[in-house]
Amino acid sequence: MRNFILAIFLALTLSPKVHAARIAFVGVANSSEPHQPGNEYTAETGLGAGVLLEFRLLPLFGFELGALYAPRKFSHATLSPSDAKITYTANMYQFPVLFRAHLGRTFSLGVGAYYAKAKGDLTVESVTNSGKSSQKATFASQGLSDSDYGLASSVAISFRLLPLTYLLLDGRYLMGLKNNSTVVGGDRKYNDMQLLAGLQFGF
Repeated sequence: MRNFILAIFLALTLSPKVHAARIAFVGVANSSEPHQPGNEYTAETGLGAGVLLEFRLLPLFGFELGALYAPRKFSHATLSPSDAKITYTANMYQFPVLFRAHLGRTFSLGVGAYYAKAKGDLTVESVTNSGKSSQKATFASQGLSDSDYGLASSVAISFRLLPLTYLLLDGRYLMGLKNNSTVVGGDRKYNDMQLLAGLQFGF
């Protein structure tokens, strides 16, 4: 991630077309909900960060690349033991690619796709009447894939703070297309709601 951010920064600052690019450093709040027949999950919020880089292709249209650390976190209740809540957290790195249309100087809409890959194991936290425990579990042991892909959409607002500096707020919806279940006959897909907020630099 660090090398990726450095490469983007150098490309932006050394490019002869710097006037046609913007870079943003953002925090990420990611609310993720799995959809699996016969199971009911509750979306939880994972916090992360990342970088976005947009190149203007035309005066009103741009092409945006991103690298985000956006943990997926969700939970479900169990009957045995009674009143138990199990929360799963996956350290996911997402790489969105969006085509963005600018509606004036403030608003923009984006559509595209994303690829996501987990790093490390799942964290499984169990909360019962007798206390709380946490342990690691592999994706394979849970019958899950550690990668995902799907469609992405965005509604963003940017406010100018200083010359070449903007406050960026970006709401996103991600619809997973990959079956993340590795169990024969299984079916699990993810929907993610994201809020990105940070500083954007460029022309």
